[in-house]
Amino acid sequence: MNFIPYGKQHISDEDLFAITEALKSNFLTQVPQIIGAQDLEPAFHDAGQFYFFSVKDFLRDNKLFTDHTVGIEMPESEVQDIDTIEDWKIAELKYSIMQKHQEFL
Repeated sequence: MNFIPYGKQHISDEDLFAITEALKSNFLTQVPQIIGAQDLEPAFHDAGQFYFFSVKDFLRDNKLFTDHTVGIEMPESEVQDIDTIEDWKIAELKYSIMQKHQEFL
C-alpha cells in the first residue's frame, strides 16, 4: 500500500500558549453572551449614489473621500447593494414598494 507522505506541522510556543488559554477559558463550555444587532452601534457604508467634488482637488489628491467629505444618510428601504441576482430582485421589490407608497403621499 502506498502512503501519502505527511508533513510535520510547525507549532510555535505562541500557538501552544493560545491553545492552552482557549482550553482553560469558559469559551468552549459556556457560550459567551451574544450581542443582538439591535444593540450594536449604527454603521454606515458608501452606497455609491452620487459624488460631487472638485476635479482639480481630486486629481491633485487622488482621493474620493477627504476631510471635507460628508455623507447623506439614506433609509435602508431606499438603497440596495447589488452583487447577485437575489440582490437585484430585492432592489426591484423595494422599488415596487416605494412606487406603491408614492400613491398615498
